Amino acid sequence: MNNNQKKLFDGVIIVSDLDGTYIDDNSKQVLSNTRKIEYFKQNGGSFTFATGRALSALTIAIANLKEICNFPAILCNGSYIYDIEKDEKISEIFLNKQKAYKLIKTIIEKFPDIGCRITIDDYQVCPTTCSLLEAEKEKYKSLVYKHSTLDEIYNLNWSKCVFVGQNEQLQKLQRFAMEKDDPDFTFCFSSSHLYEILAKGATKGDRLKDLKKCSNSQNPIIFAIGDQENDIAMLEKADFAACPSNAIEYVKQIPGIIKVCSNNQGAICGLIEDIENNINIYNQVIEKQSTLA
Repeated sequence: MNNNQKKLFDGVIIVSDLDGTYIDDNSKQVLSNTRKIEYFKQNGGSFTFATGRALSALTIAIANLKEICNFPAILCNGSYIYDIEKDEKISEIFLNKQKAYKLIKTIIEKFPDIGCRITIDDYQVCPTTCSLLEAEKEKYKSLVYKHSTLDEIYNLNWSKCVFVGQNEQLQKLQRFAMEKDDPDFTFCFSSSHLYEILAKGATKGDRLKDLKKCSNSQNPIIFAIGDQENDIAMLEKADFAACPSNAIEYVKQIPGIIKVCSNNQGAICGLIEDIENNINIYNQVIEKQSTLA
């Protein structure tokens, strides 16, 4: 066979959320996913993650990361892109320190029962804690958590801030944050008990355009798949969006979204099968969009 012959998935990039999408409810990889991803890559496809986790937390779930991914990943919910092959950050966006300090300090004072952790490089600094944050630290013992005040870490670069607490409390926090309406920040839930502050332009969706630039293909096509609120911007900006059956209702209602099986049943395997069965239709859609552009 001619090595230059076009393969079935040439130019196709799958960008997958991790928790609730790629791994199952026990934080394990699903065998059908790993097998199908290997088939996908052998036939020209590129696979990677877009996750709220920093690198160290990602490798807890995906110890064989370099075997699974063959494309740079969006980490820390978009705070940076990581070249897995070269083991280096491609680009990073930090929180506006002055404004973030003031806002986080106010939230900590107003909501004393909610825990707070700030991602700095590849570790977490906790100005305050709570039972849920302590349980998280116990679950991920290999991660580095440090207890410091906001003043003690002020001269460092803050990637993102995560508030940890009961959903009812976080809903109140969300209403308070939305009233601030600060153009320098993006706010979102990454799960029912995690509410995040990101720099504007540092969401999964914002970084898709940067990710496309990493492709060697002339016209790369991105299929994004996710299940939570922090995936919505990515799903809306991808060429094609997909979600597992366990996704929140708002995600399922995104127009044209591809619905596959749950994370426990192998959602990525389901997506690759859908792409394979409908590849000509998806290519026609892209060609039509290019003509109209």
